Amino acid sequence: MIGVDESIQSPVQGSVGVGLAVPINTAKRVLPALEKGQTVQHPWLGISGQTITPALANSLGLARQSGVLVVQVIAGSPAQSAGMHGSGQPDSGDDIITGIDGHSLNSIEELTSFLDTKHVGDHVTMAVVRGGKSISVGATLADFKQQPTGG
Repeated sequence: MIGVDESIQSPVQGSVGVGLAVPINTAKRVLPALEKGQTVQHPWLGISGQTITPALANSLGLARQSGVLVVQVIAGSPAQSAGMHGSGQPDSGDDIITGIDGHSLNSIEELTSFLDTKHVGDHVTMAVVRGGKSISVGATLADFKQQPTGG
């Protein structure tokens, strides 16, 4: 088994369309809490990011050819509290996350997979390139369901 079906988006309200599933490792991790009737929390950093490819790095003039470009920092998020920078559009002035808790990162998928191993309230330390300089940025993860709403 690779996942548990969650829902299907179908234009004809039938068994055709796009199926959505929860990865099996996620289901295994949260099942004990669900069986006890507990609410499952999902750790949240509060960024919108993009995997840096060589093509993206060249088009933006980035010094790095890999990592996660922080495109946007959500207001009221752990990332904002940590002072992370994102312009709202892919830009050479945006922060680049190159590692987290001593693990190197090459893609947004690696970042989200790592965050899925953490808990709400955990502190993470990210290796970040800002303005060509390497710095360390710490953040305490919040609950995704408790994220601030705009308006």
